[in-house]
Amino acid sequence: MVEAEGDPANWYIAPESGAYAEIRLDRWLEDVSEARGLPAVEAKARLRARWTGFSATVWDELLAIKPERFESLRRDLQRFLVPIQEKERISTLNLSVVRARLPEILATMGGDPGDRLLLEVLGGLLAPNLVLDRERVARLAEQAKEKIPPVVYRSGEPVLEKGEIVTEEKYQLLQHLRLVEGKTGLPVAFLGLVLFVLALGALAVGYLHRFHREMLRQERFLYPIALTTILAAVVGKFFALNPSSNLAYFAPVAFGPILWTLFLEARLAFMLTVLLALLMGVINGFQLNLVLYTLFGGSVAVFVLHQRQQRADLMRSGLFIALANIFSVALLGFFAGAFPPWPRFLLAGFNGFTAAVMAIGLLPFLENLFGLTSAIRLLELANPNQPLLRQMLIEAPGTYHHSIMVGNLAEAAAERIGADGLLVRVGAYYHDIGKLKRPYFFAENQLTQENPHEKLTPTLSTLIITAHVKEGVEMARLRGLPEAIVDIIEQHHGTDLVRYFYARAAESAQTELAETDFRYDGPRPRTKEAALVMLADSVEAAVRAMTKPGPAKVEALVTRIFKERLDDGQFDECDLTLRDLEQIKAAFLKVLGGIFHTRIEYPESVLREIERKKGANGDLRKQPAG
Repeated sequence: MVEAEGDPANWYIAPESGAYAEIRLDRWLEDVSEARGLPAVEAKARLRARWTGFSATVWDELLAIKPERFESLRRDLQRFLVPIQEKERISTLNLSVVRARLPEILATMGGDPGDRLLLEVLGGLLAPNLVLDRERVARLAEQAKEKIPPVVYRSGEPVLEKGEIVTEEKYQLLQHLRLVEGKTGLPVAFLGLVLFVLALGALAVGYLHRFHREMLRQERFLYPIALTTILAAVVGKFFALNPSSNLAYFAPVAFGPILWTLFLEARLAFMLTVLLALLMGVINGFQLNLVLYTLFGGSVAVFVLHQRQQRADLMRSGLFIALANIFSVALLGFFAGAFPPWPRFLLAGFNGFTAAVMAIGLLPFLENLFGLTSAIRLLELANPNQPLLRQMLIEAPGTYHHSIMVGNLAEAAAERIGADGLLVRVGAYYHDIGKLKRPYFFAENQLTQENPHEKLTPTLSTLIITAHVKEGVEMARLRGLPEAIVDIIEQHHGTDLVRYFYARAAESAQTELAETDFRYDGPRPRTKEAALVMLADSVEAAVRAMTKPGPAKVEALVTRIFKERLDDGQFDECDLTLRDLEQIKAAFLKVLGGIFHTRIEYPESVLREIERKKGANGDLRKQPAG
């Protein structure tokens, strides 16, 4: 490399050298013109301070010449300096040689080679104009490297003989084999790596404590974060074991940001991507290019999957990661001053698709092992062809319709308060699956006038009604539903009172009743999502039972339900605020207003005319053709 840089053939005249020479000449002429109007001592002091390379004799002569001579000198300088600067190969090594050749150069250009002052000024204004051709040097270095035969040391073969002189190549080999480091080098390096990893872990924990404190109490999120980070670091280190190869650019560590975006909040996924990029740079010999490369590809994965979280989007994200990797490789090459080799671009492109494939393969494993719920899994569960939903549609159609309406209400409210709308909707679809055990004991599935609860005591009816929560949890776990859905099923009634049967029991009770016998077992909602399903469930059932649901009556009913749940302490274990409740109420009323809107009642005469026209159209359709 050093020899290549010393070869004049690997240097070229900078295209902008003429423009720089013109700017330099204009400044020099301006300074000399100003100095000619000052006292001689002050003028020479100012010119010496601003311009080096000119003798005192030159300054004296410039200050003493007549204006006509100075103008002639100005024209000659403007005529000759820029062409010389653009055509002559000038370096710091041959600058004096070019100055000595100036009379010859001026003669060929039609100038006066005997004009000593012109030659002195031109010599002082000349500057090196050669730039190293780094692309050519890099190509030559690669060609020279390919010509070098590999030196193979077999197991047991000595690297150095006793008394042999250690050459630079042998010393580099010993360094590579870690045979010339001090005894404390490796332990200290390992200790530094451990401390750095601990510092990154502390940053992650601090971020979670500041912005996602509830996640620190849920191990099912912490373990997969740690596992995917370690796995990504191992994969990155494995592909970068040979620093001289391009395999480090094939390390598909972007599967980590993909999975984090699917399981976690996007901002948290981006923060973890930054930490992963720093870790990749440290464990691979403090390579800044790998830090930027990993950060760029991982960030693109987060941005692409932030709003698009269907299974097909995973492979689409692989395409975007591949493009981002290729772009970052080119950018890093330009920063280094050399165009990267083509194999690096190919590896960077395959990296993106490999990361997407790894994410798709690890996704179900992490979901099942840690009970996580990705948006992809939720979208699959929302499919009406899911066995549980089809069973509900057939065996409990009223509950199915009720669940769909609850999902619409809860999702609209979730968007208002920043909760997970997809989780809320899917949780609402499955919140009443426990009713499949005894569907006809619930009013929405009683297609006839017969109500089985009329033959039961209020206490037994309460047991049947409240049992659907426990039975729903058991059914959900048996069918492998995610824990987030199970939590909504378990918490969607909290410890609420079964008011209807409690009131019936109170009418015939001889002694004071225990409210606990008529309450659900709980627990109370612990997340915003579970609280939304609780409110939507109660509101939808109550509004559907109204005979003439006008806007004012619906709003009064919704307000009463919210107040009852709030006064009963059902929201004490989740982080709903009063502002959230107002937003939820507004969202509910908007959806309900679209469902129970006022309908026009047609007069009897209009209805008879519509029926007559229907009959006439039917008779026409029955007539034979032709």
